[in-house]
Amino acid sequence: MEDAENQLKYVNRMLAQGSRNTLSAHELVLRGLGEELLYVGADTDPERGRRLIERMLKIDTGMAGFGCRARTDNWF
Repeated sequence: MEDAENQLKYVNRMLAQGSRNTLSAHELVLRGLGEELLYVGADTDPERGRRLIERMLKIDTGMAGFGCRARTDNWF
């Protein structure tokens, strides 16, 4: 029983670390995307933002579950 508990604790630590790494990587990508959205003027031309996001999703479909929000109160 103790061996099984130790194995579960180990698996739990590995899964938690993997989740942290994944979220950190997505955070970096989203920060870059946010800056790029502002650079291309997506706050005044939402279609530009949509095109940029669609290109990003073709590269990394896992990003579909994450959202972006401009520094203002506008949503893309």
